[in-house]
Amino acid sequence: MGIRRYRYDPNGAVFSADGPFCGRPFLRTATDELDPSDLGAVRAPAEATRTVLLTDVTEKKKRERKLERSERRFETMLNAPNILAGVLAPDGTHLEVNDTALEYIEASREEVLGQPFWETPWWKDEDKPTVRDAVRKAADGEYVHFEADHLQPDGEKRTVAGVIRPVIGKEGDVVSLLASSRDITERERRERRANQLRRKYQTLLEGAPD
Repeated sequence: MGIRRYRYDPNGAVFSADGPFCGRPFLRTATDELDPSDLGAVRAPAEATRTVLLTDVTEKKKRERKLERSERRFETMLNAPNILAGVLAPDGTHLEVNDTALEYIEASREEVLGQPFWETPWWKDEDKPTVRDAVRKAADGEYVHFEADHLQPDGEKRTVAGVIRPVIGKEGDVVSLLASSRDITERERRERRANQLRRKYQTLLEGAPD
């Protein structure tokens, strides 16, 4: 946010070189500084100068639109059957989780909400320090990608890959974190089979007579 200089028309219009401007006008006169509630209300008193100063709120509007997009994105993730998703406070407290993520652990929604994300059943003990560090980085504004193995209630190991991303509020600060991931178990299995076949064929080729 900053102060920018614009040309003032005696009829009440404000002009800029770069098109429409979203701002709050301050009309300075010889004796006072007026603070009209909206641009349409600006009218120049007789003693007004020809300079209008505007407080630039363009960046704030951009942040508001970005926050709205983040909220819509999370609503979509919450309802997606193939995405594990949760909302965290900036300190890592688990605030919300979708049903898909709960299918990967033996715990209820009530048992995980309110807990530090790294202390929830999705993570093995050896992974917890890494997850805690990822949350800290996301709270500082970074996008942190991760890959992890989860042992499901039926004993099957599933591999997920995802990201913890910051959600920026209207004032430019991190107001929450969005953790989301996809199950890549089948993709990993296909890659392992392909690697095994390549190694097998390479061994056959190396053992074949010239």
